[in-house]
Amino acid sequence: MQLENCTIKGFGIYVYQKAKLTTNGLKISHPSSYGVFAKEGHFEMRDTRMTGGGVAAILEDGKGAIHGITTNHTYRDVFRVDHSELTVTDADIQHFCEIKDVDEKANYPAVFVKNNSTVTLEKVNIHDSKLDAIQVYQSRLKISDSQISNVYMGIFIREQAKVTLDKVHISQTVFNALSIAGNAEVTVKDSHFDECVIGKHDKNYPVVIMREQGSLHVEGTTISNSANDAIYMAELQNAVLKDMTIDATDVGIYVEKTPLSVENITIKNCLKNAAFFVQSPVTITNSHIESNNLLSKPEYELDSEIPKRVDASVSIINARVSATNLTISDKTASISLQKQSRFQGNSLRLSGGVFNMESDFQAEHLMFINLEKEPIHFKLLLHATANVQFDNPNDSISYVKDLTSKLESNLLKPAHAIVQHDFTANTNPAVKPVPPLPETNPAPPTELPPQASYSLAGPTAYKETMQRLLKQASLYQVRLSQGITLPHNWSMLWIEKGITDVIDYVAQTKQAFYESNLISEDNTYRLSETDPSLYLETAKNGLLWIDQLEKVWSDTAFLTEITRIVEERAIIFTGTEEEVHALAQNAPELYAKIGHQVIFDDFTATDTAAIIQSKLTDLQFVFDTAFLKQAVMDNFPAKSQAGWPEEVIQAIIQSQSDRLLAEPDQQLVKDQIVTLTQADIYKGILATIK
Repeated sequence: MQLENCTIKGFGIYVYQKAKLTTNGLKISHPSSYGVFAKEGHFEMRDTRMTGGGVAAILEDGKGAIHGITTNHTYRDVFRVDHSELTVTDADIQHFCEIKDVDEKANYPAVFVKNNSTVTLEKVNIHDSKLDAIQVYQSRLKISDSQISNVYMGIFIREQAKVTLDKVHISQTVFNALSIAGNAEVTVKDSHFDECVIGKHDKNYPVVIMREQGSLHVEGTTISNSANDAIYMAELQNAVLKDMTIDATDVGIYVEKTPLSVENITIKNCLKNAAFFVQSPVTITNSHIESNNLLSKPEYELDSEIPKRVDASVSIINARVSATNLTISDKTASISLQKQSRFQGNSLRLSGGVFNMESDFQAEHLMFINLEKEPIHFKLLLHATANVQFDNPNDSISYVKDLTSKLESNLLKPAHAIVQHDFTANTNPAVKPVPPLPETNPAPPTELPPQASYSLAGPTAYKETMQRLLKQASLYQVRLSQGITLPHNWSMLWIEKGITDVIDYVAQTKQAFYESNLISEDNTYRLSETDPSLYLETAKNGLLWIDQLEKVWSDTAFLTEITRIVEERAIIFTGTEEEVHALAQNAPELYAKIGHQVIFDDFTATDTAAIIQSKLTDLQFVFDTAFLKQAVMDNFPAKSQAGWPEEVIQAIIQSQSDRLLAEPDQQLVKDQIVTLTQADIYKGILATIK
């Protein structure tokens, strides 16, 4: 069928099976459902205009070509493509999905593509709607010479879709310009994403976000003017950023667990860091980073130009980075390495210093742009190493290090070293700087935070986890005193297996956390005793004990908030294996964020002896600790119950009391009352063996 200069009102055209429709100058007005529907059919349309109504064109197992179309005020999507092929050129699409005004749950993008379809869009302008411009699922999409503006989200890409953007301009999106997941393959060339993610949001929504495998290749593209991050990538198979400019965003690039190649990229005027590289192998060549960390204000040591806290332009955390011909010209530190990272550089020009904690920094042909203005060029802590070959061996630099770290270089003059106290050692006196910096008003020595005065009792797994966590807490407090914030996670998941009553261990943990300054209030807040809606507001400063895991995922608002704060607060989650499994199934994001897992299994003989000894000591008894330990080991039951240590303690005290009452002395002195004999201990243990 062929139609020329026709007008259709209130209904559409259905093209079925092998039928073919050709139109020229078709006008469609307010169709009740669709303009053209090709079911296993074929259409070719030119110079089409549609106003109001449902979908402009639907294809199911069909094929279509549209050359020149304008649509306005449609209440659903414009092109819906299912297992079909569609080519669209010269299109203006605006005010779609207007049903959103009356139905907040409506989800009709301008272009909806799914089920192994192939869609080509050229010279398309999609704008002014409350919903996404394009959604692609398990299909191929190519869009070129096109614009997307003033929409909810630019392009939503999922389920192994393959998408190519060439000369595409995206602006004024409420959320991401590109949201990509599900093992997709995306290529972006010669495009511009400007002023995306506008308005205020409760969290950061990157202009381009991609996760869950797949690959990303961005070339010849600019991302600019956003209060959110430019690019976030996590767990991709590979990513390439080439010939790019990132200008005036929050963070430039955030990469996590993704192999990344960066070539000829400029990152400038970011509010925060130019780049974050986390657990990723990264190569950088021929790139320029300047004028970032605009919101950063360095904090200095008292009466000194030595910064004690700065935000690095490039932050590297447990990652491997190789850089060649890289310039970093920021007002803050140039590079920060943490958590056993490794940096290898060649032809580096840096304006700020290098912060290195428990990592390795190697560089050849290094030059500091403002050599004389930078008070500290390297800060090395916790077994950090640096091997640097300077462009000019006559340069003179200064660096700060602790006793465990070292710097090697090709400098002809020894570097000016300021040796700090080794916080990992057992000694307390600070090491005097060698040689000292000239000072008119020396700052008072930094003191270590007070050490907690408690002992731990309980299963070995619990004690080992607590000792490790409290050691981290001690180091965290020291670093705070230096102006350095370490990554941390104080949350724990206790799996109740053999031991089902953990209230004493919660109390013990609360005391340890309070003495370590991890909580500022000497209180434990138990979820089972509080309404979830009031729980977090009430328990701002104490230890959170979440002892009813089902309440976590049954309350959406509570789950959202606890997931947000779990890495920052002192929280204990407790439950049986079945309850923990349900938590993992119903709240996977929260479960993955919990920092430490402890299985509260049946006590070992060593655990039991330690618990009994600790509690008897707390009760001010005096006894032979070696005999107690051996007696417990020799008589430890094959299946110890959680309450057995308490039974032993009560039995030992009862045995001693019986002995004291049987003695002929008329009066008892304190030494008699607090002394336990070996017989008291042995009889008490035997009395509990069933």
